[in-house]
Amino acid sequence: MKIKMLVLIMLLLAVVVLTIGCTTPALMYKPGDIAVINRIIDNDGLGWEKWTSGNIPPESWRLMEKYDVSLQGVQWCDAATNKRIIGLDVSNNGLEGMLDVSGLTHLEWLRCSYNNLSALDVTGCVNLRSLSCGNNSLSTLDVSRNVNLGSLSCGNNNLNTLDVSKNLNLKTLSCARNDLKALDVSQNVNLERLTCDSNSLSALDVSKNVELEWLSCADNSLSNLDISANVNLRLLYCRNNNLSALDVSKCVNLETLFCYNNSLSVLDVSNNANLKRLACSANNLNALDMTKNIVMTELGCQDNPLSHLKLPDGYELIVIVEPEGSGTITLATYDHSSKRLTLSAEAMGDNIFSAWTMEGLSFAPEREDASISFILPPTTVTVTAHFE
Repeated sequence: MKIKMLVLIMLLLAVVVLTIGCTTPALMYKPGDIAVINRIIDNDGLGWEKWTSGNIPPESWRLMEKYDVSLQGVQWCDAATNKRIIGLDVSNNGLEGMLDVSGLTHLEWLRCSYNNLSALDVTGCVNLRSLSCGNNSLSTLDVSRNVNLGSLSCGNNNLNTLDVSKNLNLKTLSCARNDLKALDVSQNVNLERLTCDSNSLSALDVSKNVELEWLSCADNSLSNLDISANVNLRLLYCRNNNLSALDVSKCVNLETLFCYNNSLSVLDVSNNANLKRLACSANNLNALDMTKNIVMTELGCQDNPLSHLKLPDGYELIVIVEPEGSGTITLATYDHSSKRLTLSAEAMGDNIFSAWTMEGLSFAPEREDASISFILPPTTVTVTAHFE
């Protein structure tokens, strides 16, 4: 009797296990997480197969390389049972509307860029460390509950505000090409990389971001930029702003500086011995001394009214207008590798350009109207533009 009863129990257990395995996803995966992905398939146009039965995730859910640039699919944790989703990549899938992943409470990274999302809910993702949601149509983004967030990329959206005051662990923030009028990063003291190009910023305070190594704030409306506290800065892009002054003397680790298309009249890079790339074209610079920048490989300083240019290894250009105030001379082109340059003269008032004279050149330069071109030799060259 006992043997028959034992056999009956074993048969019943086998039926239960077989029924569960055939009708629902295996219990080793969290049903709630599966439901979140299934809803995205139903509501947002994700072209994956829904998971309603079977013991393993559908093929379309599996993390794999697509488009040779990113991983598409789901990453599960390593637990033996009750596996949770810790990573999700649904980038470039034509998703529309609101993406709600707030139910994925164990999610550590999310990539949903290059879709047409109008809203994103990550409020329940308290373990989120990395969020990439750029190139969508987001007008708002709430990351106030994602206190573990270390990397946020939300560029190319329609954001006009962005609150990162609760994200104290943030190290990388990219919010370029939005419509931000202001950006407060004073609480993000661990920030190492900030990219906020192409917004509508009129001010930017990075005085608390002493760990900052990369700052790209180009194409805004900044009239002032204080980087005296950012001694670890290696790269600074501040081109296309309204800067009339820029002090980089404390940034001794600076390697790349792009500050062209501003209103700078002075630029002192004598303390930046590590500077390799400088683009300071289209400013109002009258003098540029690069003699301390011996590792410089790229220099763009054209479209400035330079009267004095000093380079390492004895290269020096002195430009004179005669009579003084009768015209202007602009460094129209300059190639640093060959030291080939073009100077253009322009008369002021009723004056007329008449001639160029040179000292220090052993060859005849190329002339065209009021322009002159030559390769700067490793010596002092004085060029005078005469007006009458």
